[in-house]
Amino acid sequence: MMRLLVLHSLLIVSILFAAGCSRRPRAPRRPGVNAAAAGRAAVDMYDTDGDGKLDTTELARCPALLMALPRADTDGDGKLSAGEIAARIEAWFAAGTIMMDAAPLVTLDGRPLEGAEVVFEPEEFLGDGFTECRGVTDASGRAAVSGAHAQYPGVYVGAYRVRISKVVDGRETLPARYNTESELGVEVAEDHGIELPRYLEFHLRSE
Repeated sequence: MMRLLVLHSLLIVSILFAAGCSRRPRAPRRPGVNAAAAGRAAVDMYDTDGDGKLDTTELARCPALLMALPRADTDGDGKLSAGEIAARIEAWFAAGTIMMDAAPLVTLDGRPLEGAEVVFEPEEFLGDGFTECRGVTDASGRAAVSGAHAQYPGVYVGAYRVRISKVVDGRETLPARYNTESELGVEVAEDHGIELPRYLEFHLRSE
């Protein structure tokens, strides 16, 4: 009888454990991206002089890749080739990190900007595997950006165009260079280390 009671108790514990495990959110998976194809697409999009590489002038049109330049430029020529971009994409995931917290700080003319929508838009050359994420700034100017995964906050590591908008009474109050014609971008990557929060600060000007 004692043995039957023990077995019965173990069975109940096993069922409860399994039920608890079934409620745990599924861990995020690496976004589907062909690194080699993405590298070629990036060069095709931004290589205006046709030399097969992206210099700093060309990279200015893709702020996320410009940010990646110090880590991605493995041959030290100050430019990015398709192969270097592809290697950088692989490096995003090499340490096993899939997603990172993203709480950008937005100021306007030196003061925290409340009620602004911040959108992290994956760069087009990455393909369809990445997801647009967004958040709204609070009174401190911080926005908790999410949307990549239903159960996990933050964004996938990757390259993003950042668009910041604040609409009041149906009118956009921020210059187009921050939204419809955004000049803002960020590379979200683990090897930024403690520097990443600094890159997630966007200090805007009204003029």
